[in-house]
Amino acid sequence: MTEESNNDNDSVEERRVIFEEIVDIDWANLTLDEMESVNRMACNFLNEQGYNGGELFAKVNRRPKSLENRLPKDAPLEQRVKEIVRGGISLSSLFYTVGPQCLSADEIFIAFEYRERLKLYEAEKKERAVIDKKKKLEDGAKALLALQKETYLKGELQTLLHWKLGPERYAEHSKKSARDLDALWQIHKNDPNPPDLLIPPVLEEPPVPSIEETELGRAKQHQFEVALRTAANYNNEQLEQLAQVIMGCAKCEMSVPPLEKYNSPLCVELAFLNR
Repeated sequence: MTEESNNDNDSVEERRVIFEEIVDIDWANLTLDEMESVNRMACNFLNEQGYNGGELFAKVNRRPKSLENRLPKDAPLEQRVKEIVRGGISLSSLFYTVGPQCLSADEIFIAFEYRERLKLYEAEKKERAVIDKKKKLEDGAKALLALQKETYLKGELQTLLHWKLGPERYAEHSKKSARDLDALWQIHKNDPNPPDLLIPPVLEEPPVPSIEETELGRAKQHQFEVALRTAANYNNEQLEQLAQVIMGCAKCEMSVPPLEKYNSPLCVELAFLNR
């Protein structure tokens, strides 16, 4: 027997050992990561035998990293609402944000209201960016004028003319040469200056609203006001019941009697709202 044949026998014996190790594994007590490792080893063994072992490779499903950042159950309302809006208000998104926890109706209404306020805030930020850009141009042009230079560089002339003529009139001259821009400046330098821009107050991100500031709260308030307007023809007994219900709504601590005990539709409706 040659040395080469001995090496072949050793290789076959080594492969047989690997295969036997895979067969003898206690699959019931393996973790998923260990099973994936064994599966990869078996597929590599098949590849070495000339088979397409890669077709049998199985990748273990792993929990997405996003699930590790779920909100805890005791997170404050403000944090929960912000995370719900940030992750998206949909069934799949909520699963990754709060998991199997229950959401109250108040949280959903507040989240929808907060999302709409954030949209308005982002729109105002874009408008503010345009104003800031115009203000920067105005400040740059005034700083150049304060220098009282006889001649200006091309970039300086572009700033001065952009401010003096405005964006629409300046657009047709923006690509002219320095000589043409200087000639244009000599024509318009004595024109009246544009009015100074007024900078609006600093934008602040909207806070998380209360339930009274949501669509639900506004609907309850509207129903309350409509109910009050119908009290003009009530007698003393009905007005006394109305006062009791209103005090209970305001204090949120009165035990509201059963609805059938009221003898006016207004009191029934207000008592229902208080529930």
